[in-house]
Amino acid sequence: IASSSAGYGYTGHKGDHENYRIAKRTAVTISEMLNHNPNYVAEAVEQSTPDVAFTRTQLCQVKVKTKVRNVWGEAFHYVLLEGLFAQPLVEYFMTIDSFYFIGRDPLFAVPALIEDLLSKKDYIYMFDWTAFDASVQEWEIRFAFQLLESILKFPSTVESHIWHFIIELFIYRKIAAPNGTL
Repeated sequence: IASSSAGYGYTGHKGDHENYRIAKRTAVTISEMLNHNPNYVAEAVEQSTPDVAFTRTQLCQVKVKTKVRNVWGEAFHYVLLEGLFAQPLVEYFMTIDSFYFIGRDPLFAVPALIEDLLSKKDYIYMFDWTAFDASVQEWEIRFAFQLLESILKFPSTVESHIWHFIIELFIYRKIAAPNGTL
């Protein structure tokens, strides 16, 4: 999306000036380093560009209170690397019946799913896990990535190295706070 931030280390939006060319060059450099030295993962994570911490309000109208959410502005070159895997996963999940609402409007699909479930059962359980993001353990994250990896097919070893780098980057993410601290 040309109107979204290109992340830390870039000036302006993803579509501005030379940002795509710079991000692509940086992503290729990281990929080549991982290809030549798979042990480079730890160093790449240590030297990684931090995400920028932003806040946003809830995207729907909340009459009782306004919710403020943290969001992370990821550096554009990491978005490009993740896109190597996100695109085929999104395409796959669009073709199967799953709990992901990809390619469907959740305003219509979620109520339809609930109605369908209720037509088959006398009762169902639903819950909202408060502070779920803060409670997830590292082994759970690694397991989730293993499940996704079981769906993917890597054309060569370099994609496998990039995938494992992305996992480590996700787990050991650096965040640049508004006051400049990491």
